[in-house]
Amino acid sequence: MSIKSSLRDLNNPVLDLQQADYNTFERPLKRLAAALNSEDLRQFSDKLKTAVDFDVFIAASDKGGGG
Repeated sequence: MSIKSSLRDLNNPVLDLQQADYNTFERPLKRLAAALNSEDLRQFSDKLKTAVDFDVFIAASDKGGGG
């Protein structure tokens, strides 16, 4: 699979998530996770994940902030 097709596989679930509601978000979210874990994109997503402090993000979201 090429980077171009992997990015398309990433974009489609993002577009679906934008249209989803609480009843329909699960399937595109799973497709998004699978795309991020694809062999072509794994190195990029791993690098991005190391730059994010999820605990701080969650704590800030409880206070109404964005991080």
